[in-house]
Amino acid sequence: MESNSMLLVGNLLATMINIGWSVLEKRGDKTQSQMKELAKRVEDLDRDMIALQTSSDAALTHDDLSKVYETIKKTDEKLNTLIGENRTQSDTLRLIQNHIVHKGLSHD
Repeated sequence: MESNSMLLVGNLLATMINIGWSVLEKRGDKTQSQMKELAKRVEDLDRDMIALQTSSDAALTHDDLSKVYETIKKTDEKLNTLIGENRTQSDTLRLIQNHIVHKGLSHD
């Protein structure tokens, strides 16, 4: 009987070890799966970071925007000068026309 008990205990111990091993194996498989998912997410984040870096390298800098602002400011100044010159020329033409009309009426 004693050998029967030893066999029973040995069988029980082997079954418990087998169950424990199966649990650890499943846990390892789950951990491995999670590690693969994390690795994929890291690769995706790497690609996103590279894309962001590339687009930020192509973005306008503060210096670029300052140059654009200065160009617009100079264009605005030139436009204001041309508007002023046009008004002056219009006023001069109006004076000449009035003078011609007035002189033409006084000779009649």
